[in-house]
Amino acid sequence: MRRYFCFLGILCCLSCFAADDEFYRYFLTQADTNDLTPRLLRSPLLVDTNNTGVKLTNTKVKLDTLLSHGELGGIRLGMTMDEVVGRWGKPKGFYTRCGGGPRFMFTDADLVFRGNALWRVWPPGSLVFDKGLTAHSNLRDWTKALGKPTRRVAGTNSSFVLGFYESARCSLRLDIDPDREGRALLTMELPTTPVAPRK
Repeated sequence: MRRYFCFLGILCCLSCFAADDEFYRYFLTQADTNDLTPRLLRSPLLVDTNNTGVKLTNTKVKLDTLLSHGELGGIRLGMTMDEVVGRWGKPKGFYTRCGGGPRFMFTDADLVFRGNALWRVWPPGSLVFDKGLTAHSNLRDWTKALGKPTRRVAGTNSSFVLGFYESARCSLRLDIDPDREGRALLTMELPTTPVAPRK
């Protein structure tokens, strides 16, 4: 009798693990991961064109929490596709590759994965942070609120400058366009290199 219950327990655990990556495994059957051409997926098992609800509410996002946890609107950098779908539902649009990897498109945010890990989030420009910032605030306002960026580099386009506020779990990347009065385009990413904790 004990062996029977042990067998049932193992079987239950295995089925839970198998279900954990079901969405991602189905994506792999529908996409050639070696093909660099962006392709829009249309399978109802991967997309829900009716999922048009706003994912990021009008509440203010706390920047210190965002940097320390890499979490925004109930999702977190590093989550699997299945975990994101469990929180936000299937994306209304899904490219096999766009912006560096597979890309989920929701009404107010785009998410890019590296393999099966959430790597990059593009929030809407209207997203409001504490300290009076939005995703499109200029570098002067970001510097006033958070101090100098952890690092700054020239962008791939000669007119752009990239400013980064980084922690061990999150990198806030600001693409700054001097032609648009220094307004920034915010991207939230997994850090590419280990970063010392912010003081």
